[in-house]
Order: sequence, then structure tokens, then C-alpha cells
Amino acid sequence: MIFDDDPAWGALLDHLHVAYQLKRKGIGRALMREAALRLVQSGALRFYLWVLDQNITAQKLSRKLEWKQAK
Repeated sequence: MIFDDDPAWGALLDHLHVAYQLKRKGIGRALMREAALRLVQSGALRFYLWVLDQNITAQKLSRKLEWKQAK
């Protein structure tokens, strides 16, 4: 996680990765929830996660967690 505070986007949530052999076990969901919780506890009002276009799995997870997509 990076606790910067971009005026437009808020804090950058970065470097969340799950090893291929550990995918589909709820680890990514747990990482995203814990990171979001820690950002809120640190005072972040907004935060964002940059997901590459080709990372369809992360995009699906973000939608399941009801994170908004920004352009």
C-alpha cells in the first residue's frame, strides 16, 4: 500500500498480488478488504487501485466487491 494522497484520487492501493497457484482461495478478496480497512483507519477518505486492462481476474474481483471503476 502507498499512503499518498493524490488530490483527485486519494491514496494509491498498490502491489496487491496473489501467486497463481493460490488464486481462487479468497486471498485476493481478503487482501483488498484488509488494505481498504487500513487505509480508512489511516484517515484516507478515498483510495484507488490501478488494474491493468489485461488483468481480467482482478477486474472481476473489484466488481464483485462493488468497487467503482474509474476511467
